[in-house]
Amino acid sequence: IKCLEDSPGTAWHGENVTLEDNLTIAHFQLAMADRIILNKFDKVEKDLEKIQQLERKIRSINAEAPLFCTKYGDLDLKNVLDLHAFDSRSLLDLNGNSKPTIHDPRMTTVTLNFRPLRNQEEYDVFIKSFLQILLWKSFGVSHEGLFTGTTMTENEWEIQRTKGLILIEDGNNKIVDVKVLQGVRDTYDVFPGELLPEIKKCKLVLIGKYLDKEELEKFVQKTIR
Repeated sequence: IKCLEDSPGTAWHGENVTLEDNLTIAHFQLAMADRIILNKFDKVEKDLEKIQQLERKIRSINAEAPLFCTKYGDLDLKNVLDLHAFDSRSLLDLNGNSKPTIHDPRMTTVTLNFRPLRNQEEYDVFIKSFLQILLWKSFGVSHEGLFTGTTMTENEWEIQRTKGLILIEDGNNKIVDVKVLQGVRDTYDVFPGELLPEIKKCKLVLIGKYLDKEELEKFVQKTIR
């Protein structure tokens, strides 16, 4: 808990762990995680209140990654290896929880669901006019006026982790392509995905600082209107 507090102090293990906005290395580790492991669970397993407090704090930062409690680091390897993190199924299984249980706007998870993109041209517009603007602000990509008057403008918002499942139609409402997006900070990769029967909409999960779900929803709708 101390590692995730606003004022954690100056150091643990002889080094400064506070990076910016009183966010610690622990915040960013959680934001980028595909799996979260709480080891030494045996130390607190009788203190249900403390366990719940810690889990709420973790979920306020990363609402999506599976969380495991372990003793002596004992965890089945299937939970940490061969995760198929770049498959359509892994993105579809995200629960879409965009509401942190602790109100802390500094780091949070936002899930966006939107219609399939009409064709390859609209996909190109989505990448250039939406995704790259969000991820590449540190490279000078302009976002002026996008979020005026919101907490995203008042504070220095930043995307730490991106996951997406993007559907592309052929112009006749038939889905012909599925792409999986995976990104860490300002870098991202696109992988071919599998069209599963239950996939009906695009899904994008963003984890970062000072993110406003309503503003991001408006932005994506404006981009693909």
